[in-house]
Amino acid sequence: MTADRIPPARRAALEAVSKSLNTSTDVQAALDTQITARRLAPRDIGLATELTYGYLRLKSRLDALLDHFLRAPGKLPARVRLILGLAAYELSYLDRVPAYASVNWAVDAVKADFGQGLSKMANGVLRSVERLGADALNPDFFRQGSRDETGFLSRYYSCPRWIVELWLGERGREAALALLQAQIVPPAVSLRVNAAKSGAQALRDELAAKPECLSANGWTLAFAPGSRPVEDSVLIQGLVSRQSAASQLALAALEPAGWPTPVWDCCCGRGGKALSLIEKGIAPVWASDVTFARLRQLPVESRRLGLPAVSTFLARADAPAPLAAQPGTVLVDAPCSGLGVLSRRPDSKWKRSPTDLPGLTALQSGILEHALAALRPGGRLAYITCTVNRAENEERIEMLLREHSGARLLLSGASPLDWPLGEFFFHALIGRE
Repeated sequence: MTADRIPPARRAALEAVSKSLNTSTDVQAALDTQITARRLAPRDIGLATELTYGYLRLKSRLDALLDHFLRAPGKLPARVRLILGLAAYELSYLDRVPAYASVNWAVDAVKADFGQGLSKMANGVLRSVERLGADALNPDFFRQGSRDETGFLSRYYSCPRWIVELWLGERGREAALALLQAQIVPPAVSLRVNAAKSGAQALRDELAAKPECLSANGWTLAFAPGSRPVEDSVLIQGLVSRQSAASQLALAALEPAGWPTPVWDCCCGRGGKALSLIEKGIAPVWASDVTFARLRQLPVESRRLGLPAVSTFLARADAPAPLAAQPGTVLVDAPCSGLGVLSRRPDSKWKRSPTDLPGLTALQSGILEHALAALRPGGRLAYITCTVNRAENEERIEMLLREHSGARLLLSGASPLDWPLGEFFFHALIGRE
């Protein structure tokens, strides 16, 4: 397929979605690569982002839409289905994009790679989607062909059946519907104000007063999806950071101001939580991860934020701690299925399967065991996940408490289902006597 046959934003979305679905690359990394390589203009970045995330959030709904007009859906090449799916998303959800533009680029793309015959089919299918109009948004349309209610929910809310069954079984219908709805819409735009900076309180109050602000809790602010509450210069100066508000509030719920120090963030990733603690005067903080590529971002972020350097080291969290001294608190931001953040990481629901869960829960238990062993007496173990199933949350804590009489649960909780942030976390704080 020649580059000039597909407009740059559509090309970027097509390649980003393809890579995120067919490799281990996460969607944002795939999209960032395309944006950089193609030097997209800001307007094209916006369209590419909307197409990429919108398609992945609604993939099975779009597949059902296309299947309704295809004579032999199972024989359609995967690349053609993806092109048609992206164009169908434009036709059904992007009112400001002219229908002819959506149809033309997709037909040209199919013709370039697959020839005249499939391009005629593509034109016919997309014209049928266009004529469908508002019915493409009607839940009753997606009940057609669904073998049962769970199948309908899976199709309409574009979520794998095993996740729908899991949430219905553990949470009940009302809560499951809230979770399903949240994962098909964009999450809130979230910021963390750098409390260590001069003028932080004034900046926080200014941002909280913006009409697009959905919530302001301490230094954590959330804004309506798609809003741009600060200029890039504010980020560059280290006055704020982008970090999920739900993640920040899960950490705040664990009352870190009262944690004994040093704090060891043993699954630190890129270090957002470790840096958040330091901003609030909690020190020293140690940070470790199994991936050097993540750790190397921490010094860069520390400098941007004007914070002292964080002690970092490579280490497995599910192995004996390589520490010369015992930490007062171990923060476990555990690897998990990510079922609470599907709106932000929609590619993950198409990559996960129920067979992943036993391995994840075993890993989480191993991390908790070694974290508790590393603590000094009187220390704290803080556990956070971005998922919403019992096996990775409550059951992991219950098992740890059963097996260690010297551990006691101090508090636990989860993100409320009725808040506007679109993401859901679990948190628990355990004391070692």
